[in-house]
Amino acid sequence: MSGVDTLQPQSNFDITASIELISYRGAQIRSLIPELAKLRIEIFKEYPFLYDGSEENEYRYLNKFTEVEDAVAILAFDGKVIIGAITGLPFVYEDSDSKRPFLEHSLDPEKYFYLSELILKKAYRGRGIGRRLFDLCEEYAFRLRRFSYACFCTVNRATNDPKRPLDYKSPQHLWNKKGYKPHPELTCDFVWKEVGESVPSSKEMVFWIKRL
Repeated sequence: MSGVDTLQPQSNFDITASIELISYRGAQIRSLIPELAKLRIEIFKEYPFLYDGSEENEYRYLNKFTEVEDAVAILAFDGKVIIGAITGLPFVYEDSDSKRPFLEHSLDPEKYFYLSELILKKAYRGRGIGRRLFDLCEEYAFRLRRFSYACFCTVNRATNDPKRPLDYKSPQHLWNKKGYKPHPELTCDFVWKEVGESVPSSKEMVFWIKRL
């Protein structure tokens, strides 16, 4: 499957009476950047990322999806409001620091499709929307017929992290149900400004992998 027009925006599945999932590919993602940037800043400000984001950084990050033909963004709408999203692209287009642990362990980045993020507003969690977004992104990667695995990475926080809210519910149960396994041997460092920090700092990220 190739070409921007092979995956046109379309309704996919009716999760609830009001939720609609719509897929976009490559250059089609450009018009979504302002709303995606706002949603990322809102969701990633929560634990465990505690990301003190800026629209400038978000626009720079999200623009890469518009330049990769096989990048995908699947958005969840409640009416006209974006309440969740998953994005992905071939792992080879990620930066060299992300790919480094794979190369060090003789794993070919060409075989991996990278799920960049799954974000969902709090009020909509626990309703199967996140799982369906995962499903659709994996199905998309499988249809490209050149990837053996899906992967993503998440910040590695200690179990007894004092910043962890008492009511925090880890999404690991969803990752486990979807068949992803953590690979503590595959870590890299991302740098961002955390809530409460005066300057950005490095955070360790660990990869989770699933065979498609």
